[in-house]
Order: sequence, then C-alpha cells, then structure tokens
Amino acid sequence: MIKSALHSWGLPRYLTRYLLLSALLSLSPHALSNTFHPDFPLINTEGQLWQQGDSISESKSCGQCHNSELIHNTLDEKHSHYFSPQQRLFLKLGINKRKTLAELKAETENKTHCLSCHSSVKETTLPELVGNNNFVAAAGLSLSSPDSENCGNCHGLVSTEDNSPLSLPNLQQDSKLFGLNGEIFAAQDIGLSALNLANKNTLNHSFDAHAERLLGCTDCHSSPNNPTRPQKNNIKNLRFDPRRLSAHEYLQQPNHSFEEALACQDCHEVKSSHQWLPYLNQHLNKLSCESCHISWLPSPAYQSITIEADTAEIQWRGIENSFITGYQPWLLPDASGKIKPFNIFKIKGEAEKEHSVYAAPLHHSINSQQAIKECRSCHDKNSILLRAVPAIPDNLQLADGLIDKNLSPRLAKADIYLIGGNTLPAIDILGLLLVLGTTLAVSAHGLARYIAAKRIVSAPARRTRMYIYGYYERLWHWLQAAAVLALLATGAVVHKPWLFPWIDFALMVELHNILGFVLFVNAALALFYHLASGEIKQYIPMPSDLFVRSFQQLHFYLKGMFNNEHHPFEKDRENKLNPLQKIAYFGLLNVLLPAQMFSGLLMWGAQTWPEWASYFGGLPMLGPLHSMLAWVFASFLIMHIYLTTTSGPKPLSGIKSMIDGWEEVETQQKANEHD
Repeated sequence: MIKSALHSWGLPRYLTRYLLLSALLSLSPHALSNTFHPDFPLINTEGQLWQQGDSISESKSCGQCHNSELIHNTLDEKHSHYFSPQQRLFLKLGINKRKTLAELKAETENKTHCLSCHSSVKETTLPELVGNNNFVAAAGLSLSSPDSENCGNCHGLVSTEDNSPLSLPNLQQDSKLFGLNGEIFAAQDIGLSALNLANKNTLNHSFDAHAERLLGCTDCHSSPNNPTRPQKNNIKNLRFDPRRLSAHEYLQQPNHSFEEALACQDCHEVKSSHQWLPYLNQHLNKLSCESCHISWLPSPAYQSITIEADTAEIQWRGIENSFITGYQPWLLPDASGKIKPFNIFKIKGEAEKEHSVYAAPLHHSINSQQAIKECRSCHDKNSILLRAVPAIPDNLQLADGLIDKNLSPRLAKADIYLIGGNTLPAIDILGLLLVLGTTLAVSAHGLARYIAAKRIVSAPARRTRMYIYGYYERLWHWLQAAAVLALLATGAVVHKPWLFPWIDFALMVELHNILGFVLFVNAALALFYHLASGEIKQYIPMPSDLFVRSFQQLHFYLKGMFNNEHHPFEKDRENKLNPLQKIAYFGLLNVLLPAQMFSGLLMWGAQTWPEWASYFGGLPMLGPLHSMLAWVFASFLIMHIYLTTTSGPKPLSGIKSMIDGWEEVETQQKANEHD
C-alpha cells in the first residue's frame, strides 16, 4: 500500500526502494537499533583506555573503527562543534560571531558528540554501560542511523509520536530554533494536535506530507557517499554507474557533509504531475516548489529578536497570547533568481551583528492540500508575489532596486515579469489617452458631419454599384477582425484580471494563445494571396506625388466632407484605398501587426526558447511592449470602423460592402450636374 502510494507520486522505482528502506530503518532507534554492532572499549581524551574519573572522548572511542578524522573534517562549521542553543542562534544570525567562535576554539574537545545523533543515550550514562573489562555494551546504546528526532534536537520542531498530541516548545527559550521559520516536521494531523490553533477543526491534514509518508530527515540530507543514496551520474557515456562503496567501506569512512540535500525534482516527476499548470517550464524556472507548497504555516515564527547583554528577547508573529493564527511567508527571488518563501524578522540591539533584517528560508511543512492552485493568487494586482515585506533582508543577495520605497517587490528587477500583476502605469495611461483621444476625435468628427448634413441640402452624389471585394478578401478580413477583437478581449483579462474576477484566467491564457496562432496563420495566408494575385500593390503607397495626394484626402476629411464635396479619388476594384489608407495599412501590415505577433510569439515561447526572449529584453521588456501595441491596435480599430461610415451613402454601407462584396461607388460628378 505504501509502495503504491509512493508510485502515485511519480517516483522512479529505484527511489521508491530507497525511500522504503530508509523509512523502515528509521522507524524507531530503539526498535531497529544496530544489534550487530560489537562491544567496544571506552577511550579517554588522552587516547588511553578509560578509567573511572577520566574524561570520555567519543571521537577517539568511535575512531577505533570509524575514520573520525574524516567525519569531523567533512562536517560543516555548524555541525562540527557542540553549541548551546544561544550559541547556535547567534551563529545562525551572525550575532557576536567572532566571540562565539573564539569560545569554541578555546574548548578543543568541544566537538560534536557521536551519540548526539546516533543514539538517544546521553554521554553521562556511558560509564554506567562499561563492564568489568572496560568495554561498552553496544546493545545498551541503541546505536542507529540518525533519525528525525535527533535532528530535531537542534533543528526546529520535529515529532515522530502519533499517540502524544504535538505541542509547542517553550517560546521564551526556543532551544530548537523552531521560531526561525516556524516549520513543523510531523506526521500527526493538525486537528489532533494540542495546538490552540484558529480553525483547527477544518485542517484535516498532517503538518508535513513527507513525515506523513514515513520519510525522515536523512532521506534527503543523507551522506553523499551512502551506497543506498541515489547517485547522480556525471559520466557522459554512461546512463547508470553501478559502482558503489561496500557497506564495510562506507561504515569505515562515512562522509558527513549534509549541506547538499536532494532537491524536490530528484524524487518527484514534476512535469507529469503538473500538466494542468500552463507554461510549466517557465514556472519551474522562476519558482521553487516550496513557493506554492508552503503557502501558510499553522505555527508562530520570529517577528523580531532584541539582543541585550548576550540574551535574546523574542517577539513572535502568528500568535496572540497562546492563540495561534499562523502566518504566511514572504516570497522573494534569491541570488539564483528563483522565488522562494522566507520568514523575515528584524534583529535589534547594540550587539555586534552581521544582519539587521534576516530572511529564514522554508523547506518543510509541505502539504499538497495547502498548495496554491489558483492562478489569480499570483497573477493579480494583489498577488502574493507583490506582498510588501516587513523590512528589507540583508542576508539575501537581492537584485538592485528589487524592493521599492513602499517595501513592495519589483520583480522586473530580477528579470521576472508577472503577467496580470506587473503593469507599467505609464503604458496604461498613455494607451488609455490614445484610445480616449481617438474616440473623442471620431465622435467630434461624426457630430460635425451630422450637423453639416442637416445644414446643407443638395442632390445626392451619383453612384455606381460595383463588385469591389472578392470572396477570399472578405473571408480574410472578417477572420482577421474577429481574431483581433477576441485577442484584445482575452488580452485585457490576462493583463488586468482583477477587472474580470468572474472569468477563468487560465482559460483566457489558453484561448489568447490559440487566437494568436489563428491570427498568425491567417496573416501568412493573406500575404501569400496578395503576393500571388498581385493585390499587394494596392497596399504600397507610391512615392510619386504622395504628399500632394495625401493632403487632398486629408482636406476632404477635414473640410470637403462638411461641404458635401465629392471624394477626391475614384474607387474601383483596382484602386480600393485612398492615399491615407495606403499609408495607414502600410504601417499596420508592415510594422504594427508583425511587431505585435512577434512579441506575442516570444512571450509564448519564453519557456521553450528562453534565450530568444532574453535577447530582446526578456518578459519585462516584451510584456509592456505587447500591451502598448495592443492599445495602438484598439485605437486603430476605432478609427478604422468610424472611417467605414464615410465610404457610402449610409453609415453602414462600408460594412455591408465587406459582407457581400458590392459597394455603391461615388462617381466624380454629382447628379444635378448631369441632369
């Protein structure tokens, strides 16, 4: 049953076997202790056989079989010595670091004790286990691989007990440094815990999904040369390298460097389990797994720490008196540019310190039921990615200008463009002014035409019914018009989702992409048609007397039309566009439309061809450009639709001619001049 559950996570078979074996070996250090470990003599700090009253050296005692020198050399600074809880806190936060390290150097034997991690028996009980021959009975030590409880003695709140309701440690002392981020690694259901937590009855899931599935700390933070650990193959000509240390060799010289833990994607087949997520590669490149899977913690965490005279006074967030409300971590891009969750707190006081504001990363308290699955959680003006931080952390290598004066993240500074969240006010204001200006201009022009028509009474112009627009030309035009209008509508939802809260954001993204390809294919086919048929020449403004002819057409729109003058240029199937229309369409078809399609194509392909998008400035440049061109398109459509009302005897004559192809074309002379 457990094996099938692990397979349902999409884990490879070798990882499934590894995790099952690791889980079984770490169920209990007492029940599954190392019963075949031999008895061994106890050695004192002088390297001699221990006698009553001597100081015990675990390093020398264990070093009779295990390479203790290699073990201590591979341990990082924080694991290589024994620290008091306050020393660990100060070193972690860079407080009085030089003083603390000097104290440790003075205590030459103050190294990490082997039994701190490999047994639940304290050092003070070792003499009680020594027999008459000065040998320690290994069976009484319950020796085992480190389990999660051992790690939890120093690293946060860890519980493997199912029968005892979980409770918080002493928050005034916080000897386990649980408050750095408030993580709880426990398989127990939150509702069954002893926490005085808001809405606890509705939280019917465990504190951590990995603990619930019998995983322990060492399953991810294992020894790099552990033969049971999945090994990454760095040899190009091999798919799999079967070479491993034997158990004997590993036990002699186990590497104790635990800094490089297995990444989420070393175990999880993310691409197969996240097919529902649009732009999957783009999300994975910019978001850590924890960003979505640790959206809220049912526990308190540090809000500030005040250091006075080598003591720490802690202020907590997410708790009022004894009532826990939990907290939502802040999301920031780290030095790699990947967004991760952090608990951000201030460090106050006059003590020597490296940081004034510290951001503690989160890795545990993972639960799929609390994972973010709604697009608008991020893609919105109230995005959790744009949430203001309490202060600017100085332990992170943030991009210059990432946090603005209002303490809100500006993700564009980290080369991240958040569609639906990041907007440039200047682009929106300029675009809106352009659309409003165009609307006001055509409205004023239309009103003036109406007044002039009432004032001037004259015979109607002579017109001839003529077939102007062919079938494919009309089909191309209406398909293009429908695609552009639909793209503007869906694009508005994608870039301003908070204005349309009732519309599905993900659906609009997919629909926008489909419509973009419809527009592209239709434009490509239309280009082929116009080139093959020679119709392309109608859209090319000829340089000869272009200025004079354009001025004549402009004069007609601004003055002649109000005096009931006839059009300055005859219209037929070979001359469908006047000079101003040719200039407008030349810019539309050769500049505006290609630029809009190209920018949209680069945005769509950013996850497949990121280098191309980066070459043109990346999404922070392409997104605003695409939006600005959309505003220009909207303005062009307003002007274009209005000008169709000037081409026939009735306001809708121009639109009707594009439906059936026939148009009442005005001749050069008026009817009363021929009668």
